[in-house]
Amino acid sequence: MMRWSRPDILNPVHELSHMKVAAPVHEKAMLRVLKYCSSTPEHGLMLKPTRKWDGNPNFEFIVQGLSDANYAIDTSSRKSISGRSVFL
Repeated sequence: MMRWSRPDILNPVHELSHMKVAAPVHEKAMLRVLKYCSSTPEHGLMLKPTRKWDGNPNFEFIVQGLSDANYAIDTSSRKSISGRSVFL
């Protein structure tokens, strides 16, 4: 869900999925992410084709991309923390 439809939760879910021992604070963070998802159903990405494929092998697809607005916000590594998505 986080990669294809809700890239806004990519970083918190990534952090929660790479822990060795779960603590009550991790459960609290997980429940916070779930509450955020259920309270913001209008957020996220929706794939809406602009045309219907007619079976023609010369059919041209439209590629669209999104990137985050917080590029280089992590001051230690200067990397993006929320990622990017490209759709075909």
